[in-house]
Amino acid sequence: MAHRLQRANRQPTLILQGQTEPQGRRLLVCLEANPGGLRLVRAASRLAEAVQGQWFAVFVETPHLQLSLEQQEQISKTLRLAAQLGGQALKLSGFSPSEAILDFAREHHITGFVLETPPPRPWYKVFVRSLPDRLLRHRRDADLHLIPKEGEEPRTATARRQKGWPAIRGYVGAASGVGGCTGLAFLLFPYVALTNLVMLYLLTVVIIASFLERGPSIFASLLSVVIFAYFFVPHYYSFSVANTGYAITLAVMLIVTTLISELTSRIRHQARLARRQERQTAAIYEMSRNLSSKLNLEDLFHEAVEQISRTFDSQVTILLPIEQGKLGIRAGKEFLDDYGSEMMVAHWVFRYGHFAGLGTKTLPKARGFYLPLRTSQGSIGVLRLEPALPGKMIDLKSLRYLEAMGSQVAWAIERENLNEQTRLARLQVEAERLRNTLLSSVSHDLRTPLTVIAGSASSLLEGKGSLDSQTEKELVQSIYEEARRLDRLVHNLLEMSRLQSG
Repeated sequence: MAHRLQRANRQPTLILQGQTEPQGRRLLVCLEANPGGLRLVRAASRLAEAVQGQWFAVFVETPHLQLSLEQQEQISKTLRLAAQLGGQALKLSGFSPSEAILDFAREHHITGFVLETPPPRPWYKVFVRSLPDRLLRHRRDADLHLIPKEGEEPRTATARRQKGWPAIRGYVGAASGVGGCTGLAFLLFPYVALTNLVMLYLLTVVIIASFLERGPSIFASLLSVVIFAYFFVPHYYSFSVANTGYAITLAVMLIVTTLISELTSRIRHQARLARRQERQTAAIYEMSRNLSSKLNLEDLFHEAVEQISRTFDSQVTILLPIEQGKLGIRAGKEFLDDYGSEMMVAHWVFRYGHFAGLGTKTLPKARGFYLPLRTSQGSIGVLRLEPALPGKMIDLKSLRYLEAMGSQVAWAIERENLNEQTRLARLQVEAERLRNTLLSSVSHDLRTPLTVIAGSASSLLEGKGSLDSQTEKELVQSIYEEARRLDRLVHNLLEMSRLQSG
């Protein structure tokens, strides 16, 4: 299918256009762990606004992708910017970025992809398709928008292997397992057939893949084939193969052990993701249920602090504004604040709505990690975590989880504030209704003594000299009694106003 290549003058964007209609566009931004994601998100926001369509920003987490703390913070910042610009920010999990993105695109009817222009590939990857090529191959009806990097070095979210003893320990364990299997094979070699020894090595590879990562598992597969070919295949103690059948056996053994290692690693990764998502979903559901059952802010704060501190093994503090934007500790543990530096971080987070503190690039010398509590009305407070283990960092997975729990707390606080405002408004309405009812019922009682007083006084003035003493006395008595009655009514009204004002 032919595609039309366009170059925009003002915006450096390459568009490989398919046959989609302008209406109902849905763009998908494919993020990588580099600073270019911010430009990518802004460009996607402008494109979506131009075509009046929806857009999504996704980051794919694969089993072999291990990001540094700086990359984790960059991804979180990029996803946050996407949400602020009106997109839907999501994190996907899968074994291949292209497969995860294509599945998401089919499920959400995506009509266009936005990616960074891929860097030049080295000679040994000349036959490997890039991500844009794979997306375009499977979705020929979609548009592909490639955003150049504007002078920055090509960077991709490649897997960062663990350094030091943890990585070496995996390979040492794999070599020890294969060595133990080889020792057992030497004992069984005089009594069993060669195919049974192959099964023994396959079992060893499966066991190693069940407990170790992908690298050590594949290393165990290769080492098993090399040892088996050297010690147990004629000519012995040599890599020369006496029979073509043995060569086929070794090739099949290599392929099978590699596939077993890869599939076992995938299953372990899926199991880890499922367990982590299950725990997080259960914890968020439990927290949401507990917070929704609380009838006042004190119980709500206590439940939130207890749940978050137990989940993240940290000392938790909730800070809310008390006067003129100044924050104060509303719930949780007190913390040491040398020279006011910790409160300065809290005020910065509250003002700008971005996390900061321990483990971030923003004010990293703080002892705690600060997360803004945001709602539709903006920041309403700050959540502070100080790990029980000094210097412990918040990784990307835990950060997203913490943000979800922080959102639950923020919405619960806003719900209670709205309930309080509703209660006060209801009291004001009831007071207004009571006042109107009181005025309508008291107006007659106030008018009656005034009418009697006015009538009696008028009779005294008009009948002066013609009324006998008894009649004058009765009129004066009526004026006195009605005046006392009016005084009691006014006194009662004043007392009721005092009760209403507290």
